[in-house]
Amino acid sequence: MNDSGVWQQCHLKMTSALNKVISELTPSSTENDAKETYDAWAATYEKDTDEHGYKGHVLCMEAFNKAMQSEGVFPGANKNIKILDAGAGTGIIGEMLVKQGYTNVDALDISQKMLDIAIKKNVYKRFICAPLSDVRIEQIQTAEYDVTLCAGTIVYGQAKPVALDECIRHVRPGQYNGQVTPSHSQDR
Repeated sequence: MNDSGVWQQCHLKMTSALNKVISELTPSSTENDAKETYDAWAATYEKDTDEHGYKGHVLCMEAFNKAMQSEGVFPGANKNIKILDAGAGTGIIGEMLVKQGYTNVDALDISQKMLDIAIKKNVYKRFICAPLSDVRIEQIQTAEYDVTLCAGTIVYGQAKPVALDECIRHVRPGQYNGQVTPSHSQDR
């Protein structure tokens, strides 16, 4: 079975738009393929993922909140920590962070059209349109952030696992790097 066929057999109910995205992004997809796909999907992304039952952002925030409450994981945590939402998309995690009182949050995404939607939400300080890969993102300094959150981005057909090194570079030593990867992509 080809890569696209395996991916399409995901047990979750998919909307036609989500199914189209999933079938287009395979392990051989390029960064430009991902950018074009997410640019085209931006206007209906939140509606489609909500109908699909996607909860990566919720799981990411649950893990983040648990880490923030643990002195062993994040001693002396406060609401002014500097956070990078890597793969921010339309800003769903940014909205959740602001509701919890975090205001020092930047957005990183490959799709400018996704970021254009996030901009309208007024939840981020800075917007960086760049791919998350093994290539250094020049707009981000080494150890610039206290926390990097990444929900459902480093998965099959999108950002490759080698992007984890770049996510780690963004975070100050000893700080928090939270990743949530959908279970249907774990074997990819």
